[in-house]
Amino acid sequence: DELEHWKQAASEGQPEAPPNGSSHQKAAEELLRQKAVALEEQLAAKEKQLKEFEKQAQHEEVPGNIRSVPSALHGSLFLGPTLSKLEAVQRRALVIGCNYCSSFAPLQGCANDAWNIQCLLRQSLQYPESQVRCLIDFSDSTASPPKRRPTRENIIAELQWLTQSAKPGDNVLFYFSGYGAQQPESQTDGLYEGHLVPMDFADNFPEDIVHELRHCNTSADSRLSPDSAQRAVQAGGYRLVPMSLITSALHSLPPTCKVTILLDCCQSSVVPLLRHSEARSLGPGPGPPLFKRLAPHVQEIPADAVSSAKIRLLNLPPLPGGHGLTRQIVSPSSSPSRSSTHASPHHMSSPASEAQPSPLEATQRHGNVARGGPSCKCYSFATCQNDQVCCELPIEGCVQGAGTWAFVKAVAACHFSVSLAQHSKATDSILQNLRRKYRWIQQTPVIQLSASANVEDTLILP
Repeated sequence: DELEHWKQAASEGQPEAPPNGSSHQKAAEELLRQKAVALEEQLAAKEKQLKEFEKQAQHEEVPGNIRSVPSALHGSLFLGPTLSKLEAVQRRALVIGCNYCSSFAPLQGCANDAWNIQCLLRQSLQYPESQVRCLIDFSDSTASPPKRRPTRENIIAELQWLTQSAKPGDNVLFYFSGYGAQQPESQTDGLYEGHLVPMDFADNFPEDIVHELRHCNTSADSRLSPDSAQRAVQAGGYRLVPMSLITSALHSLPPTCKVTILLDCCQSSVVPLLRHSEARSLGPGPGPPLFKRLAPHVQEIPADAVSSAKIRLLNLPPLPGGHGLTRQIVSPSSSPSRSSTHASPHHMSSPASEAQPSPLEATQRHGNVARGGPSCKCYSFATCQNDQVCCELPIEGCVQGAGTWAFVKAVAACHFSVSLAQHSKATDSILQNLRRKYRWIQQTPVIQLSASANVEDTLILP
């Protein structure tokens, strides 16, 4: 009896199962199944969209993509000073980096240099996307869109965008990293003109001429055969950007414009601030349009140096009658080899060169001789002198130009708001430390100022 009692009590204590329990469970399972199917469909759609974006990136420019902070800016917690609305609008920059990945003389660090400058402008100095245009030659596997490749046509077009619509008070910046070249103005006077070398400098030549150019690049005195040279002229000559084009752009700017020029290349590092008539009346001054042929002093990279270290020097043999570009004429007495802003190249590979006058000191004493130069405030920075060579090597985990790296690092070290004098001291200190480790590095920065510029002016910022 007692057992039956407890059985009855247990049965009475059990909750009654809902009459529609199984149907509710089935409905919940069906709802979960539908949600899972919807999520799978959304995931598949997103994966498809991602593939389309990756495919599109090979052909079109994807704006506003800042991928990473360059090594020269690592550890910086500072941004540039806040500008007024008008000052922020009156800024424009053109950044060019040529790796020449499809040529016979490829480089590795120029695209990284351009990325360093772009990040300095976009991230640290808060330039909006619409005010910075980049022409970058990355590599064959990551080709830039056609309109964003540093071809001669694109460089000239973007240089016009940079300067033609400039208004009084505008602040413009031009940066180039790649090869520079010297070509004769004519075959009679022995004077040469500097040029920037675009990525397509020899794309119009037949394969046999390109092969011959590859051989000529190994020797500064090599020349094309007469037949090849003549056919090269008939093909249109080299596709180069003459430095006189930079001069013309500077002279077209309003007097109150501020212009910053940064060049990380050889043989074209000194901007021709003087025109023909001005150079004749003023005598030797910074950056004449034409000069005697330069033979840069090149010290071989030691065998124990890093394999990716490279001198950025391109020897393009002269073509008969020049190469069909517009040129200017200047007195031979204005050769940059006689300019007081150029120090002996033998002082660069040793810390003993610290006893020599700095590029900035030379600029302070002689730069303002160019009274007839551009009326705008022009600040021209070159990573080496015209008779020197600049180099690229792995620095902080990335192959990059030593000059550009030091320039950006000095700006960051000075918290982005710095005078030319302060920045020059910081850059010299950074390069001296680098030379202590790599004594084969031979480059001394060159700074030129127009007549209205001053060494106490703020770098880049208004």
